[in-house]
Amino acid sequence: MLRSSFTLFALLTLVLTSTGCIDEFFTDDDEDLNPDPVTQCPYNTTPDCSDQISLGSLVTGLADRDRYYRLDLASPGIYELDLQSMPTSGRLDFEVQDAEFNRVVREVFNAGSPGSFVFEVSQAGAVYVIADAITSSTRDELFTFRVKTP
Repeated sequence: MLRSSFTLFALLTLVLTSTGCIDEFFTDDDEDLNPDPVTQCPYNTTPDCSDQISLGSLVTGLADRDRYYRLDLASPGIYELDLQSMPTSGRLDFEVQDAEFNRVVREVFNAGSPGSFVFEVSQAGAVYVIADAITSSTRDELFTFRVKTP
């Protein structure tokens, strides 16, 4: 039994060494304390994992869970969220939050009825747009929107 365990360990070490993975298991460095953000944020479902978007750019999202998008605004002012397409069933909720995660505005759109809404931000900096499929019937359908100046 001891010999087969040693053989298994030697084989595993050989495989890990040849694939370059041995460093992940046997090194003592700071990488373990600073995990790779890609593996820690496979989806944009929290503010820390939000997708960066640009003013005026068209954004396509999947209506399967809360989706966070971060927009860095150069100045305070009035902006418009224009929902251009949405799922054909269920409802889609959009919320805009400021950098401290205070709600600026929230709007709900019914199936197949895209629209827009205007909101005002009082200071330059980060703004978060959260899109959420309210009913399970919208799951796995796409939506598109853009934030722009009116």
